[in-house]
Amino acid sequence: MKLSLQAIALISLLFIANNTNAQSTKHIYTGKGTWELGGELFFTSFDNEHSRLGNEFTSGSSNSYTNFALDADAGYFVINGLKLGADLGFEADDVWGHTQNRIKVYFTPEYVMNTKSIIYPYIAASAGYTLFSVSSSSYDGFSWGAKGGVKLNIAGNSLLNIGLTYYEEQYNSTQQTFFTPETVITKDKYKQLGVTLGWSVFF
Repeated sequence: MKLSLQAIALISLLFIANNTNAQSTKHIYTGKGTWELGGELFFTSFDNEHSRLGNEFTSGSSNSYTNFALDADAGYFVINGLKLGADLGFEADDVWGHTQNRIKVYFTPEYVMNTKSIIYPYIAASAGYTLFSVSSSSYDGFSWGAKGGVKLNIAGNSLLNIGLTYYEEQYNSTQQTFFTPETVITKDKYKQLGVTLGWSVFF
């Protein structure tokens, strides 16, 4: 429910921004000096690899699940076709009775091809920080990923974004066992593959 309300608020904000700029389009999308603001809704499939490494044992497990996620992003074209941007992502879901939340902050350089039509193919790479919490525990770690697809200039300064995404997250934690004086290192790696649908405005 929270994710749906945030999506509605984001779409409303972009609609207002688009109406403000639609009457006079002075900037050509992909041109140097152009700003782009937008948001994306993801339908993703997670694969979680869990491992524990102690002085005398190693154990591991894996599982999968799907969910929806919401991202907001902003970027600036430093040269024609090359945009440097930042992504802020949020996820909240319930997995096997446990509440999971993610907050992501990424630096995202993106190359957008100008085909001199309403279709703009793009490819991007992302690297950054993710804060992950489940039940009463929280972890943070490095994340990276890539995405690609097409943007359609549907009207005025509006772009419809359709694409695929792939992200990886890894969290490490160190624990002291209760019965023995050994240290146990826990590693969790999340691989995320998804389909994205977004909307943005440029000016």
